[in-house]
Amino acid sequence: ERRQAYQDFVDIIIDIFAGKNETKQKSSDVNRLFEFYKKNILFAPPNVVNAFSDYMQYIYVFDNSDPNQTAEHIRKLTEVLKQMRKDLGLSNSDLGENGEKLMRAILKDFDTLL
Repeated sequence: ERRQAYQDFVDIIIDIFAGKNETKQKSSDVNRLFEFYKKNILFAPPNVVNAFSDYMQYIYVFDNSDPNQTAEHIRKLTEVLKQMRKDLGLSNSDLGENGEKLMRAILKDFDTLL
């Protein structure tokens, strides 16, 4: 059950990064994240809940027009993924301090961002 729930989160994140991040789209993305949270809050361990909460608090104030915030956005997001992987018993070695290398395949400018 957790594996599928975490896959749902990954699907949301991939959709976000594939989208154009328009204001209307951002609202829809946040709603999808709320739905994920509602469905998974009762069984996710504290480290996943805390990382997800930190990420949500960050995106409430995130300004995607500020390139200085992009790296921090990625770090907050990948910390959630890292904690989910840890919960599933997967290794996070060599994925970066916050698991940021998890996004390397998705972000064209990863090497210049982080």
